[in-house]
Amino acid sequence: PEVRNAISQEMVLGLAAGLRQLEDDPAVRCIVITGAGEHFIGGGDVKAFGETLKLEPQERKHQFEGRALAALEPLTVLERIGKPTIARVRGAVAGAGIPFVLACDFAIGAESCFFVFAHRSLSLPPDAGLSYLLPRIVGWRRAKQLTMMGARVDSQQALGDGLISQRVPDEQLDGTCEALIAKLSDGPPIGNRVTKALLNQSLGNGLAEQVRLEAAAVAECVASADFVEGLRAFGEKRRPKFSGR
Repeated sequence: PEVRNAISQEMVLGLAAGLRQLEDDPAVRCIVITGAGEHFIGGGDVKAFGETLKLEPQERKHQFEGRALAALEPLTVLERIGKPTIARVRGAVAGAGIPFVLACDFAIGAESCFFVFAHRSLSLPPDAGLSYLLPRIVGWRRAKQLTMMGARVDSQQALGDGLISQRVPDEQLDGTCEALIAKLSDGPPIGNRVTKALLNQSLGNGLAEQVRLEAAAVAECVASADFVEGLRAFGEKRRPKFSGR
């Protein structure tokens, strides 16, 4: 937190390992990613970048390629994980930290949060999946504006752009997140998993393929005990109690 949770390769790989553990834990219904202290992520560790100046250009080239590729591991898990994910956003979100907000299903931002597209100041391109996620959320032209202008975006604009899904006063951030966690955790684990998978797959599919995937997902769900519970609860006019089976 004393360096705004600046990203290191070790941090990224540790995040991936932690996500895998949560993915495999049947007791976990919802996953929240947040930053220690007053900020979410202050981007890459620029001080560590400076230490690479003593390297030859080719050595520096290969080292940074490895750093950039490391981000694929947690992003891959976040994309495939069947449990709802929430980014709890306070303070700064900069550079390579932005994709970790965009990759979550929900992003709750405090009014004081802000996003900095800092790559431009170091003559770097978007990395850590930002060039993939950003145009899908804000649109192709807006993504160019944000990255090529090195924009700083406050929480109101972040909400308008879709970088966050909800904006709340700072003092309400924790309570709002807890309410969302409770709502999502009470939902159907199987239904959530197949819904996320369908929506992720839809971005690269045509209509016919997507309908076939929907049919397979429906077939999987109706064979579950949770579908039976949902029907019974509807008939009995009570809230369903989903077990994930």
